[in-house]
Amino acid sequence: RWTLVHIKSGAGIVMLDGRLKGLSDGDMIFIPPHSSYSFRSEELGDEYNVNLNAVFLQFDQAWLNDLQKART
Repeated sequence: RWTLVHIKSGAGIVMLDGRLKGLSDGDMIFIPPHSSYSFRSEELGDEYNVNLNAVFLQFDQAWLNDLQKART
């Protein structure tokens, strides 16, 4: 499944496929299938995610293919 994350408010860090990425208001992350991500990290501590308010949308490849066909 594909995942789209929209950061509505707050600030923080996500670990995406072993790399750290800073986040803030309005950011969007498009995460492909089979990628690993986490907004929690024992190494960092949760204090790095301050009032993080996010929306997650997940959809499968078939939906994306149908959307692409509709555009053509």
